[in-house]
Amino acid sequence: DYLAIKEDEISVTRGEVVQILGTNQYNMFLVHRPANNHCPAAEGWIPGNILGPKEGDGSLKKLSWQMFKLKKPSFKDKNNPSGSSSGGAGDTNSLERRTKSLGREGKSKIVGPDLAYEMPPVVQHPLTSVTVQAGDMAVLTCKICGRPRPNIAWRFQDVTPIAIGPRTMLMYNEDGVATLQLSQVSVSDSGEYSCFASSEMGSVVTRCTLIVLGSEREEATGAIWKATFENDFMDAGEICRGRFAVVRKCIQKCSGQELAAKCITRRLLSKQATETEFNTLQSLQHPSLARVFDLYEAKQNLIIIMQYLPHGRLFEYICSKPHFDELQAAEYVRQLLDVLHYLHNCRIAHLDVKPENLLVEVGPMSTSVKLIDFGDARHIYNNYYIHPMVGNPEFMAPEIVSSTPVGLLTDVWSAGIIIYVLLSGVSPFLDESQEETCSNIIRNDYCFPDEYFAGISPEAKDLMRLILIEDLSRRPTAHTCLESAWIRKALVPRNSPLRPKPILTSRLSDFIERRRHQVRILDA
Repeated sequence: DYLAIKEDEISVTRGEVVQILGTNQYNMFLVHRPANNHCPAAEGWIPGNILGPKEGDGSLKKLSWQMFKLKKPSFKDKNNPSGSSSGGAGDTNSLERRTKSLGREGKSKIVGPDLAYEMPPVVQHPLTSVTVQAGDMAVLTCKICGRPRPNIAWRFQDVTPIAIGPRTMLMYNEDGVATLQLSQVSVSDSGEYSCFASSEMGSVVTRCTLIVLGSEREEATGAIWKATFENDFMDAGEICRGRFAVVRKCIQKCSGQELAAKCITRRLLSKQATETEFNTLQSLQHPSLARVFDLYEAKQNLIIIMQYLPHGRLFEYICSKPHFDELQAAEYVRQLLDVLHYLHNCRIAHLDVKPENLLVEVGPMSTSVKLIDFGDARHIYNNYYIHPMVGNPEFMAPEIVSSTPVGLLTDVWSAGIIIYVLLSGVSPFLDESQEETCSNIIRNDYCFPDEYFAGISPEAKDLMRLILIEDLSRRPTAHTCLESAWIRKALVPRNSPLRPKPILTSRLSDFIERRRHQVRILDA
């Protein structure tokens, strides 16, 4: 396994297969890692010493050798005999721009395509972002070559396939130029467009942003702000409130769909911060993350339209059920750790994991935990970000309380507190004042009183001990926690109809009411 240590690097796991895009004089390789169950597709640098042959007899066979070298072919440009990159100045995906902007100036080592009969698809000229006026025609082009000739597929926002239609024309000529032509574009056509090329030798993708200028304003990031919230939605009452926002239920007038509107007070949070939260959530795809749909601005509020979850918060849902036990608790925690593992693979720290930010989506066969509120989330590439301590410190890690640099594993500490409260109904570090609570956190002063943990398994206590380590560098990753005996036991199918010993939820109900009271005091 390799854990990324710089902004331009990616983490990879032993046994993963990556596509090599380039290399430099530092023996670093630019690779493409396909999406998997734990993290999205990514491109970045990894050291050459961790690369090896595919699983097998341990030797690089001829085909593997050819593929290794041919992932970096030299396509000569008619106007550029030297074979150097000629991508546009606005191309954010070109290898040349990526290496310059990230401080890796080395030229890629090139092997000509005439050395073999087959080669994977390679983007010779990537897509470039385009800005057009509403009603005009938008043309997106790129050049992708490979042997055998790759299949080309276009997608909008990385999800919606694009097919030939009344306004859409798709072309891919013999020279490898792929073209998407959109006529009579509107503001709703704005977004990210992707061109995927695939063959039996591999796959590659290039992306760009289309901005359609109309009555609605586009910011530099390409996010679209709308000003018609009152025309588009009907208010259906308040759901909950937090430090900077009130979440309200709303009904879309044109469809009757129930949605949630996170109304952020303008004077408390900037428009840029709101847009960052929206863009972060929109770029992520995981079953334990709530979906976001639109951005609106009003006179007093900035509004994020998101998925409505009618069953509310996890802790309150647990208290409403007739039975709750350790296996159920372990399953809920497993889902939380799984989404944290996904976020951390994306180098994102949530930094506000607490009961109020855990909701549930109840389906006919299962209940899914949803992690919400990415207002404090940050991309973490080094150990120099100090997160401010705002609000109740109960679920905050020692590094936040002591104003020292945070990291991805800051979230894991908060998950450990979630486990403690789920199983006991009490908070491990809570004291009579906020100062005393902070002191308990920094000193890591907690225990497992028999009054609350008499029937709790040793495996659960072992996991909490493993997590609640004040030294950030010694704390386990979310993936390590997922491999713990307590979590793995919850995955074993139950052969007996007998339920495990129930956990009383009366203390958990008292915990919820105390937290509500604290929020009311802060609001007052």
